Amino acid sequence: MLTTLSIRSAIVFPLSIHQNQIIARLANINVEIGKLAPELNKEVNIAKVMFKWDETEAKKVFRKQLRAIHRGFVIRDNCHPFKTVLLGLLQIPVWIIFSISLRNLTFMSQGIDPVSESIAGLKTEGLLWFPDLTSPDHIIIPVLLLFVNLAVTEIHALRNIGKGSLPQKILLNTSRAIIVVIAAAATINPSSVSFYWLCSSAFGLGQNMLLMVPKVRRTLRIPSTSKESSTPFRDIAANFRKRFNR
Repeated sequence: MLTTLSIRSAIVFPLSIHQNQIIARLANINVEIGKLAPELNKEVNIAKVMFKWDETEAKKVFRKQLRAIHRGFVIRDNCHPFKTVLLGLLQIPVWIIFSISLRNLTFMSQGIDPVSESIAGLKTEGLLWFPDLTSPDHIIIPVLLLFVNLAVTEIHALRNIGKGSLPQKILLNTSRAIIVVIAAAATINPSSVSFYWLCSSAFGLGQNMLLMVPKVRRTLRIPSTSKESSTPFRDIAANFRKRFNR
């Protein structure tokens, strides 16, 4: 638990802050582009008449100039879209490495050959209802893991409730399915592994909720956007009621 918290506090949380900063900057750039697009379109239409372009050529020039303006804004604000995936590129390998390491330690502690006292301690140094970290917890940890992971996904979905696109709906339902599979896997994995998953998800939920608070976002220098709500939790509750009242 402490190791997970330390890694999230020292590495994952700063990257999450940076990710939110990049997403906010990109959102504000899109607003700027939206304001400039009509003026650019007028200039392209004038050039179309002057240089006798056809409609295809005019659209090609318009898109090229718009991309150039967008690229200039991205360089100005140092917010390349690739930076939004850095958090995922770090979290997934860390999650896999920790899970495999804990499984290996668990199976080593169950081996016939003499093992170190620290590894053998996995059998007696659990918590509460799971004192043996080498044995699976078939009910409580998996249920808690399912609840926490669903909370992370549903909170994100409820922040922007409405008619989402088909890819967004597919992604949301795929995330839900993966969460169920992970919870099922937790029922057969050693408690050391499933408890790590639970700690990681719980810290992630707390981190996401913290970064929703406007005052916290301003303190962490995350730019405000036109879509940012001043009452995010109230909006989530309202959207939750709206979902079931439709």
